Amino acid sequence: MVAIVFNTILIVLYFYYTYNIANIQKGKIKTIIAFILCILTLSISYLFKCEFAGWILISLIMILFDLFYDEEPFVFQWYKVSSYGLVTAIMLLILSSSLSYLLVYELMLLLCFILLSNQRKCLNIVNGIFVALTYLIIIATTIIYKNNNINALMFLLSTLLFFILEFIFQSYQASFEKSTRHFQQNVLHNQYEEIKNIYLNMRGWRHDYHNHLQTIKAHLALNQLDEVQKYLLELENDLKRVDSYVKSGNLMADAILNSKISIAENKSIDVKCKAELPEKLVITDIDMCVILGNLLDNATESCMKIDEDKRFIRIYIAMLKKQLYISIQNSAKEELDFNERNYISTKRGEHGLGMKRVKILVDKYNGYLNLQNEPGIFACEVTIPLADN
Repeated sequence: MVAIVFNTILIVLYFYYTYNIANIQKGKIKTIIAFILCILTLSISYLFKCEFAGWILISLIMILFDLFYDEEPFVFQWYKVSSYGLVTAIMLLILSSSLSYLLVYELMLLLCFILLSNQRKCLNIVNGIFVALTYLIIIATTIIYKNNNINALMFLLSTLLFFILEFIFQSYQASFEKSTRHFQQNVLHNQYEEIKNIYLNMRGWRHDYHNHLQTIKAHLALNQLDEVQKYLLELENDLKRVDSYVKSGNLMADAILNSKISIAENKSIDVKCKAELPEKLVITDIDMCVILGNLLDNATESCMKIDEDKRFIRIYIAMLKKQLYISIQNSAKEELDFNERNYISTKRGEHGLGMKRVKILVDKYNGYLNLQNEPGIFACEVTIPLADN
């Protein structure tokens, strides 16, 4: 009877784990059918005294369940889903004492916590060691004190600990996703403003085009060729300014820099930029867009908090010894409050989300991110090795 109860609980935990490790479509009927199949498989395995084989079949059922109903590619999920059933089968085969089912249950709770936390990107050394030690103490207590009351207490304690931790990490994940959605909405808003700014520049040129032609015709009618040449030279210089602020040699870098600099200058920010890059880089265009875009958005946001006459952004981008080097300095408030002085480590708000994305991408390329936050100025340096392997 104890074996049946614990195996049923293990199957329930299996479904909870599968729904959280994978991305299973919503719907109760398919879950009920799959659960009944697992229970029937387990019951038949008990009749023939082959519990190990029963859990192997249960694992296969869950793989098929994931194959048909997982919204994400099966190739990335099947081994995560199957691992639960296979580990359970192996542990039940190895452990043969009367306490084996409780020990398997406690070990599976620990395994589920580790895998789910890793999936949510919430696992770190500190919380991993803390939870592992806690469960090891519970498991050791179960082995040492072979008492029904103690075992019942360990069962309740391990279950309660698991679901408390699940609630905490799910709440953290939901909060992070909400912040990310808000951040993405603001990114889209900024992109809209950039496109709008480019469109207004183009429309302004179309509006002035007729006036330019009339002016040139008037000079020609009066045979004022020198005036025509002077006027055309002025138009050419103005056109160069509108066409591109920066020509670094890299198309994606130019697109981002010119767009962001245009917006910054429209907000009365003095921008100085020097950028020299090869046409092609190892870093992808998308990653370049995220890194430069977030750094320049943060710089512009910081400048908007101070008086117009003090606003500035200094940009330097180059290849130094086969490394991409990005340096961005901008004006900042002289007197910073507590959160602003410490936001580099706390990473709060949209500014922090943007910098967090930059840090993730810099780490992806084994690069280095250096942030200096002082009254009156903020400096950021990014170094990314880009030599081909």
